[in-house]
Amino acid sequence: PAGLRRRGACGRMESRGLSATIERVEVVERAATEGGILERGLGILKSRVTFLPEGQHAVYHMRVQNGDSAIHVVKRFSEFAQLHDMLVRRFGPSLPADLPTKTLIRHFDPGQLDDRKNALNAYLKELCSRRDVVACPELQRFLFHPAAQVPARAAP
Repeated sequence: PAGLRRRGACGRMESRGLSATIERVEVVERAATEGGILERGLGILKSRVTFLPEGQHAVYHMRVQNGDSAIHVVKRFSEFAQLHDMLVRRFGPSLPADLPTKTLIRHFDPGQLDDRKNALNAYLKELCSRRDVVACPELQRFLFHPAAQVPARAAP
């Protein structure tokens, strides 16, 4: 991407102003409220248990700034977890950041969502501060995947 310059082998790049910041969290796909008691009960369960793919979940609206250009990317926590797993395999204990822990029960309390947003922002800041991590293809795909991005609006 623009703003990154190759330096040597193994995909090393030098970052010039790369940052990623979660601007807001959105809770989407509401639980089932229609149907019989069994359907509603299953809907509530699916909306609260992390390892079930259906139901209510949070998405993180991220602004990725790369030099003078910015894009808007939307990610779920599970995508952050997949990225983290790939980065741990690549960098091992030298990875500069810890991902907030995944919870078994989904929490949609605004305070808890804000805490997670702040923890993910700290995680992203650490990742973007390291040239070797910024140059990593896994992080590049995560931040710049074309299916999940739209041009970001200028800040007011």
